[in-house]
Amino acid sequence: MEKVRKEHPYLTQTDLVTVTGHMWNDLPQEEKTKYDEEYKRDKVRYDAEMMEFYRKYPDQKTKKQIMK
Repeated sequence: MEKVRKEHPYLTQTDLVTVTGHMWNDLPQEEKTKYDEEYKRDKVRYDAEMMEFYRKYPDQKTKKQIMK
C-alpha cells in the first residue's frame, strides 16, 4: 500500500483501499497463495506469542473479555 500511496499521494484513504483491492483481485492465484501462506505462518506465531503473554501476565484482559 505504501508504494501506491507514494505513486498517488492525492488519493484519499478510501480510494487507496479501493485501488489496492483491485490490485489484489488482479493477482494470479499462485501469487495470492504466497501471501496466504505467509499469513498462516504469522498467525501461528502471533497466537503462540499471545498465549505466552497471557500466561506470563494473567491479569491482562483479552479482547473478548473486554468486549463482554
